[in-house]
Amino acid sequence: MDHNGAYHDEDGKRKDMNDNTQRSNTRKNPSRPLMAFTGGGSGGHVFPALGVLDELGSDFSRKYRLIWLGSSGGIEERIVTEQGINFKGLPAGKLRRYLSLRNLFDALKFFSGIVLALLYFLKNRPVLLFSKGGFVSVAPVIAAGLLGIPVISHESDVDPGLATRINRRFTKVQCIPFPESARFYPAGLRVETTGNPVRKDILRGERSQGLKIAGFDGTRPVLLVQGGSLGARQINSFIREHREELLAHMDIIHQTGEKDSQRLSSTEDFQGYFARPFFSREYPHILAAADLVLSRSGAGSLWELGITGKPSFFIPLTEGARGDQMRNARYAEERGVARVFHQKDPGCKGLDELAGALITAAGDAELRKTMALPWSEVVHPHGGRNIAEIVREFLPEEEV
Repeated sequence: MDHNGAYHDEDGKRKDMNDNTQRSNTRKNPSRPLMAFTGGGSGGHVFPALGVLDELGSDFSRKYRLIWLGSSGGIEERIVTEQGINFKGLPAGKLRRYLSLRNLFDALKFFSGIVLALLYFLKNRPVLLFSKGGFVSVAPVIAAGLLGIPVISHESDVDPGLATRINRRFTKVQCIPFPESARFYPAGLRVETTGNPVRKDILRGERSQGLKIAGFDGTRPVLLVQGGSLGARQINSFIREHREELLAHMDIIHQTGEKDSQRLSSTEDFQGYFARPFFSREYPHILAAADLVLSRSGAGSLWELGITGKPSFFIPLTEGARGDQMRNARYAEERGVARVFHQKDPGCKGLDELAGALITAAGDAELRKTMALPWSEVVHPHGGRNIAEIVREFLPEEEV
């Protein structure tokens, strides 16, 4: 599975995230009640909702028609249509926190999105809207709230982003990842600590398969380096600079992203180094093979690493971001499951200390065990199930 959530078979053809969970086409049997989903802009605003659908079960997809409202041409359109879910494209403007002429054009897109969502809901009247957030979710959530359609929202990060802060005004139930996150929401709103949904296949990885894919014999610790499907320039630069130093102590599996794949994928030149632009259906096995992980600290990555109990070293994305990755990383570090490194943040160890920290952890199995154990106290293992139970509360009784 790549971090865009699609599988690829041996011939490189794309396959669905889980072949046996293909969703029913919503155009069939229009008399069935409709449930709507929204979210997008990144895979992190899509995949958790698919995890909730998995928990709702195959009977749910037979009883309900499904529709996903997202940005036309956005990543969410490709992901959900590959899952057999019908898609309604809406114009979506970006929610910026700074002055720009583009804000004017995006405001027009935003209000157009609300109008189109209102018209769609008036015609089709879903029983419920589940929002996974992202700027594209705001228009459908506002439209649903205005029409009295119940909205359940989920926020993956420790603290809410701008879209979630707007959406909470129209939300019946706000699902959050950590108990500490509740303080960011108003007293009158029902807030449930559910955890974050994680794809079931993440837990099905086999270490032996991951080692076989990478061509490693398992006699040395394995470092997994990942920065998302597009890669992470800062992480990739660090690996280029310290690759030989690290390889003296460990094997490395590196998801480079497409942009740096040519410069970093020369496996033949470095024994013990296995690099690919992204990992697809083999990702759960790759993750299972890892003894420690160097990663960004988006909520999805943090939760997957937590569920699988991986000692983690984070380089948070800060440039052009709202700071959520830094807060996620520090939350994990405060609980002993991660170490945080960043060159520009005075509260973090510098990147010049990272190589030494990785080498120390690679050579100390007890340290890795000590870092991994507290993960069970940080992440909830049944986020999708918890949210599915809340969803069922809002479904017509005869359909539950």
